[in-house]
Amino acid sequence: MIEFDLQTFRQGREGGNVTGTIFLALRDGAFPAQGWSDFPVIILGWWIEALLQLETPTRREVQWRFMDGPHVAILTKVTSDASTAAFEFPEVRSSLLMAAERVVAHCDE
Repeated sequence: MIEFDLQTFRQGREGGNVTGTIFLALRDGAFPAQGWSDFPVIILGWWIEALLQLETPTRREVQWRFMDGPHVAILTKVTSDASTAAFEFPEVRSSLLMAAERVVAHCDE
């Protein structure tokens, strides 16, 4: 679901933000686009915070924002019929945690 390319990650200056390829691989195609370059460390942090909010019983949807451009993916909690969901919650959580762990490990190197 979350696609990224660690080989494209670059830090402009010491202590600066990291840029690199990161996008969502959805059933209908890539969002915002295949090979999208953004700020993966920052947006993965935002996405983790948003996903934690979605675990709150009263929260029905959250937004996963990208920094570059006005692109937003909306995650909506569906409880009545799981077959209508594009992705199951465990799949989304697993993809996000795997991406975050690999990106953090890469940046630590």
